[in-house]
Amino acid sequence: MKVKHLAKNEDGMVMVATLLLLLLITIMGMSSISTSTFEVQISDNEKRYQNDFYAADSGWMQAVLWLENQVAPPSTVNSGSDNIVRNYGNGGADVLNDSFTAGTEDGTINGIPYWYKVVNLPDESMQSVAGYGTDYRRFTYEATCNANSTQEIAVKLTKVYRMGY
Repeated sequence: MKVKHLAKNEDGMVMVATLLLLLLITIMGMSSISTSTFEVQISDNEKRYQNDFYAADSGWMQAVLWLENQVAPPSTVNSGSDNIVRNYGNGGADVLNDSFTAGTEDGTINGIPYWYKVVNLPDESMQSVAGYGTDYRRFTYEATCNANSTQEIAVKLTKVYRMGY
């Protein structure tokens, strides 16, 4: 019968166990870094999305100010039947600026460009207004604001004008 002799030198075993543990910790660390980088990218995208949304939400107020400064109902600026009374970027006749190119914006909010347009809603306009004289009419408009060409908000606005004076 043969007897096997086991080596009593186990110094290398501690080194192997330490290296395996170090490899496991390194893999976990690299995985954590990758996950953290991905989470930072997600949060950055969400922040940009929210900032663009807030810019669009604030930008339509400029359409309200523009409409408030009109002393008479604005006429359509385009030759089509789209009833637009103000194009994006205050473009002239048939200049829609709906590609949202740089330099055509109506303004910026925190460095984010925005454009707005105002459309007359003829089916809801020219209504007489209770409590006003017979020469007053209510006009209804839709203001659409686009921020950074990624977010868009549309609101319905009404304004009362005195007609025929």
